[in-house]
Amino acid sequence: MNRLKGRNLILAVLCVVLAAATVVLSVLCVRAAQDLRDALRVKDSFAERADVLRGELDSLNEELDRLESERVRAEEDLTDKTAKIESLEEIITGLHDERDSLNGECGTLSDQLEEANRVAEMLRRDVEGLERKVDAKKEAASVLRERSRALQETVDSLEDELSDTKDALADKKSQLMSTQTELKVAQSRLSDAREELSDAKSELKDTKKALDEAEEARKSAEEKLVPPVSVKAAPAPTANTWSGLNEAEQTLMQTLVSAPDRWDWTDNKTRLIEVHPTVAYYTAAIDGSEELAYNADTVLYAASLIKAPYILSVLREIENFEASAERDADGKILYRTWETKYDLDEIWTYDPDTMNTEGSGEIMLKGKGFTLTWRELFEYALLYSDNIAFSQIYDRFGFTSFNSLVWQLGIEGQSSGFMYLTARDCGKFLCEIYKYFETGSSYARWMRDLMTRSRYGEMIAVHYPAGMVAHKYGWDVNAFHDMAIVDGEKPYVIVLMTDYEDGGNAAFAFFASVVEQTKAVYASK
Repeated sequence: MNRLKGRNLILAVLCVVLAAATVVLSVLCVRAAQDLRDALRVKDSFAERADVLRGELDSLNEELDRLESERVRAEEDLTDKTAKIESLEEIITGLHDERDSLNGECGTLSDQLEEANRVAEMLRRDVEGLERKVDAKKEAASVLRERSRALQETVDSLEDELSDTKDALADKKSQLMSTQTELKVAQSRLSDAREELSDAKSELKDTKKALDEAEEARKSAEEKLVPPVSVKAAPAPTANTWSGLNEAEQTLMQTLVSAPDRWDWTDNKTRLIEVHPTVAYYTAAIDGSEELAYNADTVLYAASLIKAPYILSVLREIENFEASAERDADGKILYRTWETKYDLDEIWTYDPDTMNTEGSGEIMLKGKGFTLTWRELFEYALLYSDNIAFSQIYDRFGFTSFNSLVWQLGIEGQSSGFMYLTARDCGKFLCEIYKYFETGSSYARWMRDLMTRSRYGEMIAVHYPAGMVAHKYGWDVNAFHDMAIVDGEKPYVIVLMTDYEDGGNAAFAFFASVVEQTKAVYASK
């Protein structure tokens, strides 16, 4: 019985164990099935992803085939375009060569034009020099004629004395010896006088020959130049033209009309007489208001007045060049062959054998080999009105910029020649110079300083406080001028041109009176 119970218990335990094992196996089977399903799903997912990747790989292969095809076509295009570029580079090189050739030709033509202008100006100066020499020869001939007439009068006087002596012989026998001695002296004087008269006639003949040669040379030079336009002269205003002027302005006009006479030769150049001078006057405020003029449109020989506006045009040209010039790493200008004329630090050397030595200035007093920089030549031209410095400047820079300025301002006197202006022309130039001063550039400040310190301020500048007036004078045969910018609360310009021979007391007193009355005119406004 006990054995049976024990066996049943064992069986029961075994059943329990089997049941438990069955449950465990069932759970493991379920889990295995689940894992298998998950593995199948992952396999299907990998299969789908593999299909996608195979599709993308096929697309990439197609894209690679297309890119390779395009690469081949691009290499072919590159080869073609490289060939075209090389061909274009050859064409461009040829065009550059043609451009350089044209630039060279253009530079040559510009040089030829400047040379032609320089030659024309030299011919004009030669004509002016010949005219002055002709005038000098005429004056010499006049002096010889005066001397000849004086000698003739001496001969006549001696002959009269001789006749009187012969008449007195009968009455003054006691004085015969002394009279004979006087007669011999008189005859000797007569012989000397006749010899002097003969020499004078010979000298007069030589002078006439020289005058004829000078006249032929002058005509020959004039034939090479464009015939100048005749100089026009405006009639002097009368009292009827002064209506509307205040008392100070009328006083000034009366002073201009009553300018002191000057000495001049008669038409036959036999004697000097007093004649009424030519006077031209112009003043106006810088802004163009309060203009007052007398003979302001009369064209006159400007002498050195022309130097200031010409240098203005050149300084502007230099500024424009420097504003666009090529520079090195240190900021220094790199001058090309045709641009070296703008280098104002270049050294200039004086050669009196080949350079103009007439007229005013300081350089003509220096010896051969005297050196200056081109910058100093500008200073000499404005400070001392040096003719050699000025001629060197316009030989170097030509007249293109100056002619442009003349056209821009409507300058009238230039139609008669480079050295001719009206007082109104000078006023226009001065207003333009003042505008240039107001730019404040280094060149403008330099020019203002030079014109303020310019020599011969006795005409206008001396009547104002120091440093208040920037001016340019002109002084030559039959030319005694000054023009000035008067700086102040209301700046204005003043121009006074005359044909006085030089600055005598009367001329200086006249200038002083006109300047003081001009000051009174502006004070009355």
